[in-house]
Amino acid sequence: MVIDVHFHLFKEFYSPYKYAGTVKDVDRVVERLFGKGKLEQAWLLASESLSCGARSEEFLEISEKYPGLFIPFGCLNFNKGVDIIDELKEKGFRGLGEVIFPPKPFDDESLFPFYERAEALKMIILFHTGSCGIFPPGVVKEEFSLASQSTAYHRPQAIGVLAKNFPQLRMIIGHAGCPWHLEAAEIAKNHPHVYLEISAYPDEVAIRDIMASGINPDQILFGSDYPVYHPLERLSFWERFFTYHLKLNEQIQQGILGENAQRLLLELED
Repeated sequence: MVIDVHFHLFKEFYSPYKYAGTVKDVDRVVERLFGKGKLEQAWLLASESLSCGARSEEFLEISEKYPGLFIPFGCLNFNKGVDIIDELKEKGFRGLGEVIFPPKPFDDESLFPFYERAEALKMIILFHTGSCGIFPPGVVKEEFSLASQSTAYHRPQAIGVLAKNFPQLRMIIGHAGCPWHLEAAEIAKNHPHVYLEISAYPDEVAIRDIMASGINPDQILFGSDYPVYHPLERLSFWERFFTYHLKLNEQIQQGILGENAQRLLLELED
């Protein structure tokens, strides 16, 4: 089983992204990326903070059209009230994310009510961590302040604070926290309800470091960050690297590439 836990679809093509992953092209995306020997499931992450981002509700429609193929995650906008989490849960979203551009660092106590509600409702949260990149004017919506785009707001160390305060909240450190991947690995190593996903930024060196940290491989999840990166290219790359360089056994590889994510979802079923 191969599950991509970091997958986007946008309402329109954004030129810095390499691939045309748009909502209107979902049939073509499914035809090319899913099926035997390819992806079996993708966690569809909301990107409503970007002007090119699709509405979360469109992801519900896609997940209904392709049951089991897409797991919809809703947009956690901290500028709205905590009740937004209840609304997203009732609509059928399984998680929240990709959480990016917060009004304050993730571990600011003023945001704790959101995490408390997500914990109570068994909603997974996938946080963007590491670099935010540089967006041209007009791409990030005006309601998200310039400060919220700071990399300082996206350090994985904040997830360590949340892990201590919300021990039942399943959290995913997006992009494995790179370039602070050792910081992220140490947090996950000490908190079994925290996971690392390896989309986009992690390279061979980062994964070697993460595996050498002593982290439980069951806490590592495959992701691509499509359409920034191609999931099948990333899948092929990691399969080769895991097999011939890290020499991971088949059980560990199967866990990272899909079974860990599948188990995480099953743990949170009502």
